[in-house]
Amino acid sequence: MAIDFPASPSVDDTYTVGSVTYTWDGTKWKSVTPAATSVPATNITHLTTGTSATYTPTSGTRAIYVEVIGAGGGGGGVDGVLNGQALAASGGGGGYAAILITNMSQTFTYTIGAGGSGGAAGNNAGSAGGTSSFIGSTTGTISSTGGSGGGGNNGTTSLPFTRQGAAGGSGSGGTVNYEGGCSSTAIYAGGRSHSISGSAPTIGGGIATTGGGGLTGSNASNYGAGGTAAASSTTADYAGGDGAAGVIRITEFF
Repeated sequence: MAIDFPASPSVDDTYTVGSVTYTWDGTKWKSVTPAATSVPATNITHLTTGTSATYTPTSGTRAIYVEVIGAGGGGGGVDGVLNGQALAASGGGGGYAAILITNMSQTFTYTIGAGGSGGAAGNNAGSAGGTSSFIGSTTGTISSTGGSGGGGNNGTTSLPFTRQGAAGGSGSGGTVNYEGGCSSTAIYAGGRSHSISGSAPTIGGGIATTGGGGLTGSNASNYGAGGTAAASSTTADYAGGDGAAGVIRITEFF
């Protein structure tokens, strides 16, 4: 369809048809290419420690995307009283919650959940990971609970055997809320043990207890991951590993 341009235009006059704008250059009408939409500049920061601490957005921040992860639970300890046929459960992973906040004229406080302690040597359960939270004075309050601690064990004379894994934490208050990964079912057979700790969604992963002999649980290093279980194929007792602390990741948009 022909365009009915204005008669007798002056240089730099414009004329718009639908979403296309034309300009008169003195001899003809030329379409003007719209300027490309710029990508907002961002800055990412990780909050790794703090209790009721204050977060202050960088000057010029227009919005923030906040992701909150709870801490991992501790792995269970074992008692080798039954001649080393013992395997505990690893800790669960922390929950996850996320939200976009556009109101920058408020104050923000946050708390990072501490990792759960591994169970002491003997038939002792690990402790649950702590809750991480981000609180806006007006809007934008979210939190994620920590993973459960893994149960302890004093062994059995019947092989193979299994131990139920520990539950993950859960997120709440966000536009996105996930549960943390539960630890795997622990399996002991033929003098070998295997257990994988739970991990937090989106960041890092769990770790494994695998092997024979006496095994002290490993401390988790990825944010929100659970500590691994202890195992024993002797009469000795072993402790579980500690869960990792939670974290808050904030993406600032300018």
